[in-house]
Amino acid sequence: MSRVPCPVSRASASEKLPNSLHGRRAEHLGEHKTIAIDSNALVIRAVADLHRHSPSAKWLDENREALQEVLDFCLTRTKGATELAFQGRFEDWQDSVSREGRTLFVNAMFAVAFKDARELGLKVPSAIDSFGTLIEKTFWDEKASIFRSHTELPVVSIDGNLLMITEKELQAGAHTGPAFYRTLKSHPIWSKAEIPGAASDPDYPPDWISWTTKIVGLRHYHDRLLWAWLSGLAAKAAVVSDDLEEADRIFSKLQQMAERDGAVAEIYDNEPGLPLTKTWLYDSEKPFTWASGYILEALETRTKKINERK
Repeated sequence: MSRVPCPVSRASASEKLPNSLHGRRAEHLGEHKTIAIDSNALVIRAVADLHRHSPSAKWLDENREALQEVLDFCLTRTKGATELAFQGRFEDWQDSVSREGRTLFVNAMFAVAFKDARELGLKVPSAIDSFGTLIEKTFWDEKASIFRSHTELPVVSIDGNLLMITEKELQAGAHTGPAFYRTLKSHPIWSKAEIPGAASDPDYPPDWISWTTKIVGLRHYHDRLLWAWLSGLAAKAAVVSDDLEEADRIFSKLQQMAERDGAVAEIYDNEPGLPLTKTWLYDSEKPFTWASGYILEALETRTKKINERK
């Protein structure tokens, strides 16, 4: 699941990150030799988060050109933020599933990246202010009162739905906020595993799953198995929705799992106790910093929420 975004590449051991985004060898293709479309938006978000915590005008100036290149990739895929991104097969983080077309998660991440880019002083078109409306009109399922994951499938993925709750850039729509959190919490995707974190419900059609994923025993990699990073994001959604009881239930289970396994891992079997996923060819990655980061972010959000109540 390691995904390196387009213009950015891996540094050598002698280099220190994030000194510069320039002069590095690009490594931008995923397992299926496809572009990791969502990673570009994640770069913008990560830089914005770092800048809020530790501002550095000098670093931004030195890397502005590279950051604009990352942003321009997202703008090109959305025709200047005037339409939703269309992705190719296996291009986003759910890369065991074809998902060719328009997806909630990728477009939600783009929406967040566009607003973050404006905050960073990058060049963004005014159309970004209406991008969230496009997302809501396209993915909202009126009958189910939830956002669909893909325009062509009646599948609900928890990732994009959680972003609609946790990201302030996406909270202006009619179908967000505490009321939507309660709806999501009552949906089968929330309770598909012992704690929320299973990626999608119902399961994806078998012909959408890559043959390599099936061979290694991960047919349900992006629907039934539990992802710790999604559990962390679900805990954050519970916190921002003032449901600390549910957030603490998730935190408690994640702590038990980390203590049992010696670290936060990538994926867990959807069985009692949520054991680490192991197949004849694959062991769940451990430690998994992507998940750890989301859990820490959720805990930080909880601390801020408690302090606000004092």
